[in-house]
Amino acid sequence: HGAGTQPILAVRPASGALSTVILFYQRTGAGAWNLIAGPGVSTSDDSDAFHLMYDGTTYHLIFGALQPVYAYREVRYRTSTDLSTWSAITYLEQVTTAYTPPHEDRGLAACMDSAGDIHIAYTIPSGSNYVLKYNKRTSGTWGTAATIETIGAVSSGQNRAIHLSLVTDADNVPHLFGVK
Repeated sequence: HGAGTQPILAVRPASGALSTVILFYQRTGAGAWNLIAGPGVSTSDDSDAFHLMYDGTTYHLIFGALQPVYAYREVRYRTSTDLSTWSAITYLEQVTTAYTPPHEDRGLAACMDSAGDIHIAYTIPSGSNYVLKYNKRTSGTWGTAATIETIGAVSSGQNRAIHLSLVTDADNVPHLFGVK
């Protein structure tokens, strides 16, 4: 939710000129969806997964970026108070080694707990393996990403966690689920 109590819908077109832009729509009281003014937010490259969270004053956008020829994989973060003006990109993770097969794995999950802290989990190539990592933003500062586990060899192309889901419980303890 954002401005008022109406939900916000974030969409990235699959192809065309806007395929590197996330567009935002807000539901009206009449039930229609209206495009929010502004160009959306640029992801610079193909964004294979993204999560938008709102803490009451600021929108937080976490997204995975995948260079079209699979030359790198990144986890990025941006903020906005109005969905039109965005902060510079903060790079939470960058891998600049080309991998074969491609590593478009959509392994990215994020959530905000009741204290307003942001939790993220993601898969990313590391050396010859895929690893599952976790990071947390507390009081406006990102921690150091921790490796949860090594999932498997990059060369196999199938040994990576995909379709991750991350939630926190009533005590703000994160719980991660995924298909491996």
